[in-house]
Amino acid sequence: MFFSLHIIGQAVAPLKDYQGVQVWLLKLENPVRGAGAGALITLIIQSSSATLGMVIKLAAKGLLTLPAGIAVMLGAELGTCSDTLLATIRRGRAALKTGLFHLSFNLISIVLGLLLIEPFTALVLRLAGHADVARQIAHAHVLFNMAGVLLFAPLVPLCQRLLDAWLPEEEQAAKPLAVQAA
Repeated sequence: MFFSLHIIGQAVAPLKDYQGVQVWLLKLENPVRGAGAGALITLIIQSSSATLGMVIKLAAKGLLTLPAGIAVMLGAELGTCSDTLLATIRRGRAALKTGLFHLSFNLISIVLGLLLIEPFTALVLRLAGHADVARQIAHAHVLFNMAGVLLFAPLVPLCQRLLDAWLPEEEQAAKPLAVQAA
């Protein structure tokens, strides 16, 4: 992984000289566009870690700003749901519930992240101090994931009840309603 990131870093260095690439990367500062790009890249390569590694390398080379890096990072969180959802195919209700929880968790976290991207970016800048943009993006990733867990942890029992009601176990789903009510 680290060798691959080193190779990516070497490969992106010449991109600083191409105006079209710089213009495109600046467009990623639009939160929705950046998140869309992050989701698409992660969907294709099936690794949010690799996407984030590329974002950090691009930022380290001066090709990506903090707002763009955060937007792409948010999208990578959504793209990572694809492998979880693929793993649920033909695996039963528990796997499907897990995949749907993962998707719901990420969708809600990402929407909140996009809605609060400006104050979140300001918080990252405040906490990361004078660190370079690549390190600021790494801090943003940790902070975002910690905030998501802290937000959702108290809601896990409620989420479980909702998923159980929506997708009951197969034996319960097959019983007549009168038997389930008793």
